[in-house]
Amino acid sequence: GSQEYTFPQEKMAASQFLRSVIRPGRDSAAILTFQDDVELAQGLTSKMDSLSRALDSIQYSRRFGNATTRRQATALYDAIYITADEVG
Repeated sequence: GSQEYTFPQEKMAASQFLRSVIRPGRDSAAILTFQDDVELAQGLTSKMDSLSRALDSIQYSRRFGNATTRRQATALYDAIYITADEVG
């Protein structure tokens, strides 16, 4: 819920960041989403068109229902683990 109102700006900032640092054919990035679970939106690639499509496809989703302790936290550490595992 903390990202609901800033999500469009965050996506724009992520896109601008990737465009400024990714050198096609030399650098790679992956796009993952995380809330309760981690989802790989785009695997490692240096293709900006693929990264941009992945960012564009990500939608904010509100949590519904009773929050458990696990559901109150994002899956940030899971996202870091999955990213490190893919690189390794």
